[in-house]
Amino acid sequence: MGNRRRTYSIRALLLVLVLGQIWVVLSLSAWMGSRASSQAVRDIREPLLDQVGQRVALRIGRLLDEPAIINELNAAAFRAGLLPLTEPLRAADYFYQQLVARPDISTVLVGLETNELVSLERQVEDGSIHQVTKAPGPPSPLMTAIIARDGSRTHLTHRDDYDTRGRPWYRAALEAGKPTWSPVYAFFLDEKKETEPRVTITAVRPFFDAQGAVLGVLASDLLLADIASYLRTIRIGNAEAGVLFIAQRDGKLVATSVEGRVAGGTNAKPELFRAVDFEHPLIQATARHIAARPGGFGDIDRPLTSEFELDDRVILVRAISIRQRGIDWLGVVAVPEKEFTGPIDENIRTTWMLFTALMLLTGLTISVFSRRVGGALRAVSDYMRQVADFDIPEEKPPPSAFSEIRVMQDSMAAMNGALRSFGRYVPKPVVRRLMLDRGEAVLGVEPAELTVMFSDIAGFTTFSESTPPDVLIEMMRMYFDAFADGIAESGGTVIEYIGDAVIAFWNAPVPLEDHPRRAVVATLACQARFDRLNADFAARGWPELETRIGVHVGVARVGNLGSPARLKYTALGDMMNLCARLESINKQYGTRVLVSGEVQRATAGRVVYRWVDTIIVKGRLTPTPIYEPLAPVEGADPAVRARAERHDAAMRLYTAGDFAAARAAFDRIVQASPGDGAARLLRDRCARYEVDPPPEGWDGAYAWQQK
Repeated sequence: MGNRRRTYSIRALLLVLVLGQIWVVLSLSAWMGSRASSQAVRDIREPLLDQVGQRVALRIGRLLDEPAIINELNAAAFRAGLLPLTEPLRAADYFYQQLVARPDISTVLVGLETNELVSLERQVEDGSIHQVTKAPGPPSPLMTAIIARDGSRTHLTHRDDYDTRGRPWYRAALEAGKPTWSPVYAFFLDEKKETEPRVTITAVRPFFDAQGAVLGVLASDLLLADIASYLRTIRIGNAEAGVLFIAQRDGKLVATSVEGRVAGGTNAKPELFRAVDFEHPLIQATARHIAARPGGFGDIDRPLTSEFELDDRVILVRAISIRQRGIDWLGVVAVPEKEFTGPIDENIRTTWMLFTALMLLTGLTISVFSRRVGGALRAVSDYMRQVADFDIPEEKPPPSAFSEIRVMQDSMAAMNGALRSFGRYVPKPVVRRLMLDRGEAVLGVEPAELTVMFSDIAGFTTFSESTPPDVLIEMMRMYFDAFADGIAESGGTVIEYIGDAVIAFWNAPVPLEDHPRRAVVATLACQARFDRLNADFAARGWPELETRIGVHVGVARVGNLGSPARLKYTALGDMMNLCARLESINKQYGTRVLVSGEVQRATAGRVVYRWVDTIIVKGRLTPTPIYEPLAPVEGADPAVRARAERHDAAMRLYTAGDFAAARAAFDRIVQASPGDGAARLLRDRCARYEVDPPPEGWDGAYAWQQK
């Protein structure tokens, strides 16, 4: 107990930090592949777009925080008497320091119920700061002065009569009765000189005395040109052709990463432009793509990734919702797919430089704690996400110094161990399905079309008796690993191990398209794995294993069997029995894989088969054509195709009753391939039928009496 690390309460820690300073810290980190290949680009493009979007959201959130924070600080100063209401001009020096410290803010002001006004305004052209004041009483002229660095003031001409309490920002704050924002608006600061309106947004906050009476309204302006300037600094990987833009939910532009006006109109009626009408072709096309969606710009709440074509180029789009202190905007990243190639390491360095600069701005203390809390929470979140997807992590995150997170880690580690053990007894797809359904397994089955595979090791009893136990255990571990990996890669589910036998099926519990082809390709892949495994066994001086596999497709009853206290996920039905017979019948034909006619029909044209025979297995009356899969059609060796064609031609002679010709054809196959057990068996059967023909009406089927 004495060595246990001290823990802290997240709630208490965050309370202390919030009382000291309000910051939003978003950790940006990314790791992208080191090679500029097209496949690597496809793997990283969505995280990269999301990273850019999150970076933009973070920057905008910080910009939007500043006006609101300034209003809160100023309200606290007025309430504490640091800025006496009887001497409002003292606020000018205070506001001046705020503008100097925060270059993103263009105006800080206070309007009082006495109709007084004190406003400090930063001039965009030269960065100078103007003081604008108004005396109490009825509407009266505004007094304007330029503040020099030494605090001296140079008075300018008066403006027209001004009524502080009648201004829209003042009325909006009183109507809301709480901190709020103005809509994004355009205006001409100097209607005689400016040809392009400025775009801004104002944070306003009413403040009251102890009895709740209104004392005045505080306001801070943020010029949205600063957002556009920031957007132009961002590179999307190596993409020079990518664009970013911020839009309101009505589709009107707030800022873009390209040169161009987002507002226009006349002096009397300035207005914001719609994104779909913007002069830049990529922004215009992207906006139209988003607007064409159901709901357009208005209903995107979660990050949206999509793509469209423009001038024979695929354009990747990432749109994220930006919500901050009542603001509801949409941030959009659009970039041609081909522009993603380039030095990924440079992007990593840029991201970390931005991250470091941002951490310095928020302060060393908050940076240290935020990084620790954020890192611990991200590790727990990733850990929990892996567990929820039943991708059970092998190691738990490093122990956190925070008590709440430590409890979460310990609980998740305990659950992780139980789930990992559970997944070794029950097929993982079944457990994953239960977790995703958030339900409880119940007794019952339902009909479903399955492709089923039965496998067995030839002569396993003799082999197991003559092999040392430690060697046997290691060989079977390697064998089952190869089997499980091959089946899992095709989407199949290993349902049961019975001694050396493996039972698997496809299309349950997870539905799969084209499951018969998946199963056949998986069996061929497994046999290739076994060949490599046998080579390894031989190199170690161990005996080789011969695996026989049967595959069938049909409708079975799938679900949970057993008792309510102990369930087993499996399948029942005649098709399961037939599949088991197909596995067993391999030994008669010297084959390693046999599939039913139903499987062959479902995969015709995509797998090269040879028609091995038509049989009636024990316990059934219906003839069943059986086939040996040789290779997928795509990339199949011409010699394999020729082998299948020769055997199929011999089978047609056999089923037509021309046993002499069939025997000769099978004999040629055996001479070319002496190890072909199926051809040898059929050749000998034809020889018998030449002497003792089958009965009248024979349909070509051969009845096997053994299982």
